[in-house]
Amino acid sequence: MKSLIITFFALTLVLFGLSHISWSADLTGNTNSTDLDGINQSWQRADNDDLSLGASTTIAMWVNADTPGSTASFDFVVKYNAVGDNRSFRFEYQTEGAFRGFLWGTSSDGVGGASVKTAVWDYILATTTWTHIAVSNATDGTVKAYANGVLLTQSSGGAGNTTIFNGTDDFQIGDGFNGPFNGRIDDVRVWKRTLTDTQVADLFNIPCTDNNGANLSGWWLFDGNGNDNSGKGFTLTANNGVVATDTSVPYSCGGGVPSIIGDIIMWFE
Repeated sequence: MKSLIITFFALTLVLFGLSHISWSADLTGNTNSTDLDGINQSWQRADNDDLSLGASTTIAMWVNADTPGSTASFDFVVKYNAVGDNRSFRFEYQTEGAFRGFLWGTSSDGVGGASVKTAVWDYILATTTWTHIAVSNATDGTVKAYANGVLLTQSSGGAGNTTIFNGTDDFQIGDGFNGPFNGRIDDVRVWKRTLTDTQVADLFNIPCTDNNGANLSGWWLFDGNGNDNSGKGFTLTANNGVVATDTSVPYSCGGGVPSIIGDIIMWFE
């Protein structure tokens, strides 16, 4: 009886052409993450304009740190090299004196000094626990950081740059400037646009929904490899033996059932 009702409803939708209904394709997989040793392992991609991101950008990812947040400083995603005035952007977790939290740093011309702007957010990063983190930079200099979908209050630093230097340094995940990350990383997404608060919250609350929208520059799920799921082809190079086979993941996804049909099936369970 249950199967008959579901089939009848699905046929009704087809016959009446209800095009206004949202059919959300869900991700399948996300069965693995990458586990970095905190010594010299990272993921890397040679310079590309799409990975230089620009002043309107968002970076989002899941992290599960092994090193206590009170004693370690490390890189999340960076394209930033002080050698040769090749600074673009860096998203990090830093400990400097009493400060423990996220740092977003950018340069407008690649050099140090006045062109570099940083913003910091106090946040104690949990260890051995998955946390969704994100940072965004808007063309008007507005910068925001999030943890588990919640907008954080900026501690210091003020506005960011309204332009970000398009440098030639490599794009790196887990190392590259401040220090290597020790722990697991999963589902890294970068955009050349500024996501809204709601869109960032959705990445935490409903990560299986494939709704990245426009200007996605890269998307790495680390399901056994460093392949790019964005369609841009930015496969990452694994440095110093890092692999993407850890079975600890922040979420897992089932098959691609249209959302409204899935809701009806659940209702009849």
